[in-house]
Formats: sequence, C-alpha cells, structure tokens
Amino acid sequence: MQIKDGKLLYHLTTIDCFESIVQYGLLSRNALIKAQLEFTDTANHEILLGRDRLGLESFIPFHFHIHTRYDTYVKDNNKDKEFIYLCLKRSFAQQNNFSVLPLHPTSTEQPNIYPYTEGIEHIDWDTMELKKTDDLPIGITERYRNQVRMAECLSPDPIQIECFNSIIVKNAENKFFVAKTLRQNNKAFNPPYININPKYF
Repeated sequence: MQIKDGKLLYHLTTIDCFESIVQYGLLSRNALIKAQLEFTDTANHEILLGRDRLGLESFIPFHFHIHTRYDTYVKDNNKDKEFIYLCLKRSFAQQNNFSVLPLHPTSTEQPNIYPYTEGIEHIDWDTMELKKTDDLPIGITERYRNQVRMAECLSPDPIQIECFNSIIVKNAENKFFVAKTLRQNNKAFNPPYININPKYF
C-alpha cells in the first residue's frame, strides 16, 4: 500500500511511558513538563530547540509511516529501551482539528503549517515513497527526501488511550505488559488492538 493511501498515523514512544499515557493520555512535551510528569527523553535536543522556537512543543507529533530518520535515530541511540508505536486513524486526525507540516518542522526557518485536509494536499507523496536505497529522481536531493519523509501530523490536544486504533509492540512479553497495564487501569477493551510486529523495531 502506498503511504498516501494508509489509514494510520504513528507515534513512537518508550514502553516505560505507557502506564502514564494510559492514565493521563498522550500529552505534548510542554504539557508533560507543566504537569511535572516523568517521561523518558529520547529526543534530539538540537531539533527540540528548533521545535521550541517555532512553537511546536505544545503539539503532539505523528508521522505518516514508521521508516523516518527520526525513528531510526531514536531506536539506534537508545538500544537499552523498548519501544512501542501508538497508532491513530487518520480520520480521527481529520475530525479533531489536527494540523499538517508537509516537511520536517526544522527544515526551514518558518515552515508552513496547514489545517489537516489542506496539509494533506501539500505533501509530496511521490517523494515520501522514496526509501534510502532508492535512486533519487532528477531534481530531488537526499536532504529534501528526508524532510518530506518526516512530514508531521500535529495534535493540538491530549489523546486518551481509548482513541487509538492499535498499539504495535516488538514481542509477546511487551504485548503482555501493555495488555496488563490496560486491564489494571480499566481500559481493557478493543480498540486499541495490540499487535506484535518485530519488523517495526
């Protein structure tokens, strides 16, 4: 399936944050700090400075696929951590006033932020399909490809766990932990569905 035709958005987080997410919802970085909630910080702090300058730390970022440079950076630099993906339907984003950044937010001094439907039309979907191993078409640079592949969908509000379509985990042990945490917090229903897919990690 082409990325453009996908039905989901993806948010990568560490599994040790999951109980807090179940209890309080998925929060923006600024909301976490304001509420004085502990969280595992895996972010690139150079990028964080750029995001903060652009006022993006009050939004929750999602990607349109899982094979971004961000995902690779975070997983490669945190080998001691276990990760999960929280998956949200794109229709939920459309109905709940999410915004779209067609390029990585630190790619320009002032990136254009669009309402969901307009932003979807501004994404260069053909370039987003280009993987690292693909030959680049004439006129497309590696930098531009990476920026497009890290396009973001931004939630302005916290997202409760029951709003997610699915949770992707690496193995049966992580699935057991996620399911147990949902049960302990009286959230044991579907969705969210818990799916094992080690290829994502």
